[in-house]
Amino acid sequence: MNESEIIAGFIKGVSDSVAEKIGEAPAKTFNSLWDITFGGVDSYAEKIAYKRALDVQSFKNSLEDKIMDIPENNVQEPEISLLGPALESTKYYISDESLRDLFINLIAKSIDDRYNNKTHHAFVEIIKQMSPTDAEFFRHIGVSERVVSAKIIKIYENGSQSDVTDHFIQAYDYDRALIQLTINNLKRLGLIELDTLSPAHPESLYDTFYEDEYFKELELESQVTYFDKFTVDIVKSRISITSLGKAMFDVCVV
Repeated sequence: MNESEIIAGFIKGVSDSVAEKIGEAPAKTFNSLWDITFGGVDSYAEKIAYKRALDVQSFKNSLEDKIMDIPENNVQEPEISLLGPALESTKYYISDESLRDLFINLIAKSIDDRYNNKTHHAFVEIIKQMSPTDAEFFRHIGVSERVVSAKIIKIYENGSQSDVTDHFIQAYDYDRALIQLTINNLKRLGLIELDTLSPAHPESLYDTFYEDEYFKELELESQVTYFDKFTVDIVKSRISITSLGKAMFDVCVV
């Protein structure tokens, strides 16, 4: 069997066992959209990368496993207006497991009527606007539901203050600059919210921010600055998941 035959076999769509599982009408809808979306992948994979074919196979296998887990009496024909865009979008994220998994879960849940009150068409566009770091942190916030965060500020002698950083976290070994972008983006997407009015308790939860390397550097700088003298402090906050975020977590992550 040559490479093109192997690749073609990878992208045939749902297997017979899944077709039998979900019924003729849903399987026909799924396979039609699969062919439309991935029909040209084989030639592209041959020319560009064999790895893409393996990624498609991994996507297909994972999706089939998710579908097979749905109780038969909960199987429904998915809405084309959700399934079509989700499959179309997935091919651009097929090589990134963290984002691919979000699409796999969304597609599978669209076939499961137990999630009809949580599954939303907007989830497709939201995933498209997430980075792998966004997806990873979204999983963390969904599990914990509340995470301690803070931003570093300078307080000047005249009482004014300026932000040195945006809100960031100390957990999970994230790069500070990258996690600031992630927090801002997930907040923009409506998945998380920042609460600066009701910091977490006890206050010792914020001790690591005072030990932050950048915070220490600014403290040293404040001691040798003769003009615009300042002190360094943090604005305590906490990050929690929104109702939209919780629904998306239940559909696309769990």
